[in-house]
Amino acid sequence: MLLRKTLILFLSVAGNWLTWNEIRGDEAKPKAPIRIGSQLQLFVDHFLIDSMQGARLVLHRPQRAEVALKMDKPWEDSVMYDPVVIKDGSRYRMWYRTNLNSPPFYTGYAESPDGIHWEKPSLGLIDFEGSKENNLVWVGDPKAKDKPYTLCVFKDTNPKTPANERYKAVGYAAGAKLGSGLQGLVSPDGLRWKLLKQEPVVPPKGPFDTHSIAFWDATREEYVAYTRGLPNGIRRICRTSTKDFSKFPPPEPIKMVQPIEDPPEHLYKNAATSYYRRPDIFFMFPKRFIPHRKPDPAWRHRGLSDIVFMSSRDGIHWDRQFREAFLRPGRDQLNCEASS
Repeated sequence: MLLRKTLILFLSVAGNWLTWNEIRGDEAKPKAPIRIGSQLQLFVDHFLIDSMQGARLVLHRPQRAEVALKMDKPWEDSVMYDPVVIKDGSRYRMWYRTNLNSPPFYTGYAESPDGIHWEKPSLGLIDFEGSKENNLVWVGDPKAKDKPYTLCVFKDTNPKTPANERYKAVGYAAGAKLGSGLQGLVSPDGLRWKLLKQEPVVPPKGPFDTHSIAFWDATREEYVAYTRGLPNGIRRICRTSTKDFSKFPPPEPIKMVQPIEDPPEHLYKNAATSYYRRPDIFFMFPKRFIPHRKPDPAWRHRGLSDIVFMSSRDGIHWDRQFREAFLRPGRDQLNCEASS
């Protein structure tokens, strides 16, 4: 196959030998080729590229499409955010935070046959103003010690997991400061939730005021969580992993393959995920905060946010091959944020 102007992102090569001369983030260089067989290969970095002539890696950008989920319920206020979407059997499932302005903070549920057309089923689980005719699955309250909020839900495919804990979630440890860690929840179906234990499953080493992401890494047979750190006053993404979901070690900053540019980038809201066709490879779509920029001189806050793209082959070392934004903010003032 001859690649001329650009390299395509995905390529499956059967039975060939490929050599490579560097591992990003690792100074060790192999002397022998590696056999890739029929395994799908992703050109998101230079892992499999020895050299290029007349070709370059190109970052594709998402295209704006229709509204997927409308804000049309009494328990949904001016902001619906931090959704988690998974493909679960023949349907897509979504969990999202329904409100921002005042507690309690609710987690809503929606489902779709195709990932485009969504419905909010009436579940009859959570009381809202005297009625359970709603799509709510959890109530979070910053003042209560047993009600974490801003949940990240995932389906646990660990074969050792009991059926009544098949779905898991992490959320802000409630009833304390934002640096108090993450609490864990379990569910048999993703709808009926209970707190795993009062103590945080991810210990205090915050702040945790972001959407922390957790999932089961089937390749490495461990649970992984990505959350926020603030070393030297710079927003950073941190990682922790464990064999036991009930007890994670303290998170540590992820390692960036390329040097962080000067001034350092503020990265958080990580949206980490494994690629479903190569679950040993990870993607991340972190929010980048640019404090010195303003979309409108009249806007009361300083700072602008966009989304960048990163990839990793071990979940620890992350490659910023593409320096430009993956998702640009546009002219919507809701894409701005305060500097705090």
